[in-house]
Amino acid sequence: MNVKNLKPEFKIVENNNLSGLRMGHILAQFPANVGDIAHTTWGAQDVLENGIIVGLDADGTIKNYVDGKAFLVFGEELLDGNHVGLDQYGEAFEDDIVYPRAVALNAGDTFTTNNVDVGAVTATNCFAAVVAGVLTLQVAETGAQFIAKKTTLPTGVVGYKMTFLDRVLA
Repeated sequence: MNVKNLKPEFKIVENNNLSGLRMGHILAQFPANVGDIAHTTWGAQDVLENGIIVGLDADGTIKNYVDGKAFLVFGEELLDGNHVGLDQYGEAFEDDIVYPRAVALNAGDTFTTNNVDVGAVTATNCFAAVVAGVLTLQVAETGAQFIAKKTTLPTGVVGYKMTFLDRVLA
């Protein structure tokens, strides 16, 4: 029996080039409420996965990105012997609150993720817009904030290399 089959599999983010990591432009110790941020459920537990696009709200909480400065939820996997792969990392909500690490996105920043709503898009080269915190593929550039290119993650699953534009394409 494969031990990995007994563990959850969450979405992955591979850092390609995140200037926010180099500069230390990171949100940390700001709360996110379960009702304000895209998340998944594993068993009975609400979990925040890597790859959600968020912003800091005026009340000091992290919420799904709407406008202003965009941040990428990116917590690196814990190498503590209990995790066997890149897809084993997620942050559990406690009392409906989680404190994620979110890295600022600047023009040209790139990351690869499978936390994408592909919909009916089959193109290798396309675009993505943020819809309720989730990167959502689209063929047309209008309304997009990311250039998306289909690729493969280290785990062998399909992912998309996202390049942040720091603006919405008209």
